[in-house]
Amino acid sequence: MKKVITIVAITLITTLVLIFGGKKVVEVTGDYPFCGACHAWDGAIAQTNLADTVHGAIAKHGVKVTCTNCHTIAI
Repeated sequence: MKKVITIVAITLITTLVLIFGGKKVVEVTGDYPFCGACHAWDGAIAQTNLADTVHGAIAKHGVKVTCTNCHTIAI
């Protein structure tokens, strides 16, 4: 019984670390400075995002869109 509790505890801790660690990795690597290091960010979508006062880079209020808002797969 003690072995089962140990395995469950290790599995739970590992799962939590992977979930919260993965979330942090997406936050750190999911915006223009990181993505833009390799990918050119020029074109209509980039210009629209930069100029958009509601969702873009100059928004004072509202939601600011990042690369991962469009470029991640929802599971």
